Amino acid sequence: MDTFCCLLFADAPACQTELSGTDPVIIAASRSEIVNITCEMDALPDNLNFHWTHTNTVGETTVIVPEIYSSQGSRSLLRYHLLKEDDFGTLLCWASNSIGNAERPCVYQLVPAGWTLLLDFLFPHIKYIILTVCLAVSYSYIPFQTYSFTF
Repeated sequence: MDTFCCLLFADAPACQTELSGTDPVIIAASRSEIVNITCEMDALPDNLNFHWTHTNTVGETTVIVPEIYSSQGSRSLLRYHLLKEDDFGTLLCWASNSIGNAERPCVYQLVPAGWTLLLDFLFPHIKYIILTVCLAVSYSYIPFQTYSFTF
């Protein structure tokens, strides 16, 4: 009778995308828009505790209240409502498990819609840009669509 043994290596969380820490995901949005952001971490065990922080454009950092995000397993979904200029800036998604804390967060940069071409010129190394498009029809707005482009 053959006996098989397998080794499972436990890991602290790490941002699932290659964009963690250095190259943020750029999200172009309009004020009064609700942006849904999914954060995924690789970890074993994958029962993770998440928390989010926001740093506005003047450098003030706040902890995001758990009521506006949900988490399950290795994924967290933030539903972020942009109400004023201070809501733009950087969102960081952090996670921890029984092994430890993530060394680096997943990084999301919220910029006003229309700035993406300038950002592409200034930061050509950015690989992903998420554009949110809103069509104006008779003074009303059609629901937002999000598109991802890989360069």
